[in-house]
Amino acid sequence: MAEIGRELQLTIQSALREATSRGHAYVTVEHLLFALLYDERGKEVLRHCGADLAALERSLLRFFDEEVEQRDDPKEPTLQTLAFHRVIQHTMHHAESAEKESVEAGDLLAAIFQEPDSH
Repeated sequence: MAEIGRELQLTIQSALREATSRGHAYVTVEHLLFALLYDERGKEVLRHCGADLAALERSLLRFFDEEVEQRDDPKEPTLQTLAFHRVIQHTMHHAESAEKESVEAGDLLAAIFQEPDSH
């Protein structure tokens, strides 16, 4: 069974922290994509896919400001959406089907591309 690599663990934690620090009620697939913009391997994979990283970051920031629900009470926890869970599951499945020992940013990005319920 594949294990989540250290760098990817930090990226997922970064996504959770980003959602929490912004007061978002939910951590979403978009938070994962945003965190990949600050992961060296994530940036590399996104560039190879033809992404304009600056435009992607602006689009995600706009999405966070305009679309993501805020927590009513700052003491409430930030919850994970079902899409977030699906992406993590698909990431693990993608790495396992490729018989990889470690799950990396590219696996996460492949799972994000498969998720229909995201911005």
